[in-house]
Amino acid sequence: PKSAEILTKWYLRFNGYFIVENFIIHAADDENRIHKGEVLNYTEVDLLAIRHKYSSEISGIVSIENDVNLIEENEYEIDFIIGETKTGNQDSANKIWKNKNLLAIEYLIRFAGFIEDKNKINLIAKKLLENRNYKDEDLKYKINRF
Repeated sequence: PKSAEILTKWYLRFNGYFIVENFIIHAADDENRIHKGEVLNYTEVDLLAIRHKYSSEISGIVSIENDVNLIEENEYEIDFIIGETKTGNQDSANKIWKNKNLLAIEYLIRFAGFIEDKNKINLIAKKLLENRNYKDEDLKYKINRF
């Protein structure tokens, strides 16, 4: 992994997030992405990060403080980050965002497993494509570039 991705992973880890690195979004719903029985991918996301509301890290009398710029304290039950790490002159969005690939975004939301309803998954995916975030009373989904 690149050093920027490692730094991002540890930054999120020390802020109470569970991390999935190098997440592949498979493309079995696109016949053009299936070749000789192999399902190719739409893209890879650098990391997915999930944090629950009451996450805290305490060891004895030492408590690791969270970055208040990242975490809105006790606002959401679950915070879900779709993270892309960029370095140097790289600043372009992942191709699923540039191409407005709704199916790929729905795939990410289904993988996270917080929502079962297909209509709500579709709504959240559309909001993420429009605004790069979605919030309701319990969940916060956001796209971050680190």
